[in-house]
Amino acid sequence: MDSVGWFPRNRFSSLTCLRLTDSRPLNKDVLPSLMLFLTHCPGLQDLFVRLITPESPAAFRGARAVALPHLRRLSIGLSSFPTVREFLSYLEVPTDLALRVHLMPDQKLPHLDVFARMGVLKKCTQMGMTFSNTLIITVVGAMCGVRLESAALAHPSAACRSWICSTRDADSYQWEILALHVDELWITALNGHACHPALLEEALALFPSLSSIHIHGNWSPMDIQTILGKVPNHRGTYSFRCPNLTALDLWQQESINL
Repeated sequence: MDSVGWFPRNRFSSLTCLRLTDSRPLNKDVLPSLMLFLTHCPGLQDLFVRLITPESPAAFRGARAVALPHLRRLSIGLSSFPTVREFLSYLEVPTDLALRVHLMPDQKLPHLDVFARMGVLKKCTQMGMTFSNTLIITVVGAMCGVRLESAALAHPSAACRSWICSTRDADSYQWEILALHVDELWITALNGHACHPALLEEALALFPSLSSIHIHGNWSPMDIQTILGKVPNHRGTYSFRCPNLTALDLWQQESINL
């Protein structure tokens, strides 16, 4: 699919679902052609795009903004996240959108500020981190949110910890500016993957007002007990981490040795 220009140029007012995939490297005109075609599909509710796109500052030259007021689900995978970010900047979409981003192998997870500017995080109350051969980060609400998938990682837990630290410590980025009101955290390790206790500790530090925590996989109960226990505060005294916690779900995948 070197270009989507072969599509008829009339308006597809009745089209609600569109899937475009191509495993071949595409030419430099594909993204402007795609954006032009999307302007003829104002009724889209589901959009699925998987393309190997050119990596060039001119890749979007001539592209135009696209209004998709009825879009509910968007799944996108391009050659790099900067290209995805540029693609998203041309879209005018509702804030109650379920957005799924597929990253190429070994790509770093992006910060969430890109999605905050789109407004899709406003109603999100739940964060999830899943480790298998794929690292999945989700920030979701009842009908909206973001799902980031990074495939083929040798150490998904380490990659997630690095993401948490980089977003927390970046001078130009603070979790507070996202206005996230996360009160439920899910951490799941699958297929024999284990997660370092420091990951859980750092994840909990991001959201001190959690009311519900779900931890599934190969975890040491003693580590969890220590992390959820007393921690020093700025006054030199001790307080319990997550003082608003009302629900704790621990699921051990393998036998526990105490």
